Amino acid sequence: MPFENFNNNDGLIVVIRNRSYIVSGFSYKAGYKYGMLGPGGQCECEGGTYEKVNGVEVVSGWLVKKDGLLNYKVH
Repeated sequence: MPFENFNNNDGLIVVIRNRSYIVSGFSYKAGYKYGMLGPGGQCECEGGTYEKVNGVEVVSGWLVKKDGLLNYKVH
């Protein structure tokens, strides 16, 4: 994410042609750097996946054309 601060309750609007997808419910995970003898160095927080598209829970992590909002206007 190109943001200095991003809360997992925030949402992003992704626009593909005339369809909009509001993705939210982001998850985070600990990212470890492994060497031959196990974890080496500090772990870093990494972005995982999103859990909702347009307020509906999803499990695939894909943006499906039929789920896009047509001509959505940001207010």
